Amino acid sequence: MNGPQRCAFCHDGAPEVACPRCRTWLHAACWDQARRCPTLGCESAAPSLGWWRRFVAWGWGWVFNLTWDGIPDPTPELLERASARLAAGDLEAVVSLTDDALACAPDDAFAYYLRASAHQRRGARRQAHSDACKVLELTEREQRVGSGYGAPEWRARAWLLMGQTADAIDDEPAADAAFEEVGHIVRAQGRRGDVLHVLHAEALAERWDVDGALTALEGAGDEPEVALFRATLLRQRGELEGAIVSLTEAIARAKDRKASSALLVARWGARVIRGDPLAADDLGLAGEPGQRDGGLRLAQALQALLDGDRARARQAFGEVAPGDGFDWTWAALLGGPPSSEPPVTSSPWARAVYTWLLGRLSDDDFLRCAQDAAGPRNRSVQLHEAHALLALAADAHRDQRSEREHLRAAAQQGDMGGSLDAWLHGRARQLGARIEHRPPRLTPSSGAQRSGPRSTPSAQ
Repeated sequence: MNGPQRCAFCHDGAPEVACPRCRTWLHAACWDQARRCPTLGCESAAPSLGWWRRFVAWGWGWVFNLTWDGIPDPTPELLERASARLAAGDLEAVVSLTDDALACAPDDAFAYYLRASAHQRRGARRQAHSDACKVLELTEREQRVGSGYGAPEWRARAWLLMGQTADAIDDEPAADAAFEEVGHIVRAQGRRGDVLHVLHAEALAERWDVDGALTALEGAGDEPEVALFRATLLRQRGELEGAIVSLTEAIARAKDRKASSALLVARWGARVIRGDPLAADDLGLAGEPGQRDGGLRLAQALQALLDGDRARARQAFGEVAPGDGFDWTWAALLGGPPSSEPPVTSSPWARAVYTWLLGRLSDDDFLRCAQDAAGPRNRSVQLHEAHALLALAADAHRDQRSEREHLRAAAQQGDMGGSLDAWLHGRARQLGARIEHRPPRLTPSSGAQRSGPRSTPSAQ
């Protein structure tokens, strides 16, 4: 989660933008309305700086280390815009804006935090980890001098980000140590139900401690983000009915369209796994086809596949914009070859997926690549994704024998909590292939699993 549960201006849930000076969180619309931070004593406003004033501030002020009265520091505005762009999924803009901010303020932890989050989501995993290390260095340094970034919440965020990025580059021992540090910070505070415990729950969930994460969420409130997180954990633990009830109650309370849509998509997934024939109704309530909501469009495409309407599935991806939450692999499987290569700094696994999608890697070699992970969590995730992709490709080519095999193999890795798992269970039910719903489980290293006949990745 990227912020606390309430906007400081209107006091509703799911704030999106942080004040660049004091890190108070607001909705983007509330910031536009207030035009300045509502925190007493904070003087942060949102002036629109002309390019020439920014040039003077960056150029002369940076080169000669001058401070001119009347020339506002552009860093707060840049970080405000970067925070809003991250909430909107415009990852390239986040990287550009934070690069500019760091040119003005090289030791701004929030700039590194935003850029690391953007790099992580766009697949530049080593760049994300490098920025996360810098965030941690700055927050630990500021803790020693007693400044704002040394607050427990920010240190917990820094360690959580460090763990996530270490996990992404296959360094699970470092990731586990970072996640454990989040727990140390929370236990030292001794409070329950605040944002620290939500962060602790995230750290436990990253280690696949579903029971521990649910315990950490006790008393954390009923805001949409917390309700969605709790329902995902209940679903992974196999409590589908409890997840659906929790989501239904959260939907009734939701005041924001974006939050309501995310909750409806999550309820759709739980209902598909349970075998509810009316599950698709939730997607109709969540929004119209063609919206820029990446999670909704993925769910709409997968539901169209379950309905046997491949043309409608491709339509759901018809105008996918960069950074709107989609991984390019899904678009490739539903509508043709990949439109772009993964970043140079992406993981070997991302490059293996891309190579397989181009038809340059056999299914057997693809699964061997999935097995080639240093830690059991990443190995499970990669095998889950590999078998799911192979099942989607087999479905596109009407190869039901191979599809059943890969559906079972993907389900053996457990429910990763996403929409794809809903499709796996729904499709297996259509094919009469019995698969068990289970929590994520660790996969030890072994020889590569064998696959069925090669399926061309592009859809028919």
